[in-house]
Amino acid sequence: KIIQPSEALLLRRICSSIRSRNFELGTLWPGMEEHTPEPEPCSLEEECRKIHPDPLRLKELCSQGVPEEWRGIVWQVWLGVYRKRANLDIVTSELPAEELHVIRCDATRTRQRIPFFQDPAVKEQIEQLLRVYCQRRSVKYTQGLNELIAPFFLLGIAPEAIFNCFYALIRTFLPNAFRGADLKTLRRSIGLLRLLLQYHLPDLGQHLESRALRPHVVPHAVCRQPRGPRGAGAVGRPAAARGPPA
Repeated sequence: KIIQPSEALLLRRICSSIRSRNFELGTLWPGMEEHTPEPEPCSLEEECRKIHPDPLRLKELCSQGVPEEWRGIVWQVWLGVYRKRANLDIVTSELPAEELHVIRCDATRTRQRIPFFQDPAVKEQIEQLLRVYCQRRSVKYTQGLNELIAPFFLLGIAPEAIFNCFYALIRTFLPNAFRGADLKTLRRSIGLLRLLLQYHLPDLGQHLESRALRPHVVPHAVCRQPRGPRGAGAVGRPAAARGPPA
C-alpha cells in the first residue's frame, strides 16, 4: 500500500513525539486535545459526598477552611475510619468500681463551661465510650482521656464514629502511651514537650524555665500524657483547659 502524504506527515509526527518523549495528544494530531478536556475542579462539598473521599485532595481543599457541616467527615477520612463500623457493646467483665468512679467523675467534669457538655446524656455517652475503650484495649483508665475524646462530640457524628476517631487518634499518635508500668513514657513525652516549647515558642519556654515551671508540674500537661496498662495508677488531675480544636 502506498503511503499517502497525510499519513506520512502523521508518522513523522509520531516518531518525533516518541523521540522527544512527548506523548501529549495535541502534538500527534492538532485539535485532538479538545476531545479530552481536563476534569473540572471538585469542591470540598463534592469531595465529601463521594463514597471514598481522597485524603490528599481533602487536604488541599481544606486550606481555605472547613464548614462546620463537613468537619465530621474530614476528621474521619484523615483518621482512616470513614464509613467503618464499631461495636459499642460491653462484652467483657466489668471494670473495677474505683476505675468506674474515676471515669464517671471525669465525664461529669468535662468542659462544663460549654453548654453542650452540660447535657446529662452527653456525660453518659462520654462515660460509656471511655469504658468501652478501656475494656477493648485492656488498659486502666488514665485521667485526661476525657479531654481527648471531647472534641469529637462537637463534630455532630454518631457515637460509633466518635469512638472510631478517638481510638484511631490514640493508636496513630500515642501508640506507646499505655506500654510499661512505670513513668518512662510519660517522662519522655514531657521532655519532648519541653524541647518543643523551647524551639517553637522560645519566649514562653524561657519564661517558664526562668520560673522553674517545668511541664511535669503543670496538671494540664500531665493529663494530656496518658500512660499505664491495667493496674497502673492514674496520672494527675483532670484538666479544665480546652482540648484540641475540632
